[in-house]
Amino acid sequence: MTRSRNLPILLPGEPSEFLVFDELGPCFYRKNIEARVAFRLPVRSLTREELDRKLASGDRRNGPLLHKSHCPSCSSCEPLRLDVD
Repeated sequence: MTRSRNLPILLPGEPSEFLVFDELGPCFYRKNIEARVAFRLPVRSLTREELDRKLASGDRRNGPLLHKSHCPSCSSCEPLRLDVD
């Protein structure tokens, strides 16, 4: 039995996270490039320190979801954090 990449997968860790990939689609930033995003939902709310570590390692956040680009032919996306203080 083959497993679809779009089914949620439970990733180990503290806290565990559910992982799901979106469908391939056009990149928002570059023409003629296909893009894919891996979305993760922690099984519980992250502490401030956990969230800071995730963001420092390149994750982006949208509400409770964390995400990173996983494009098949490109690795141009680079998340940036700006100190607003």
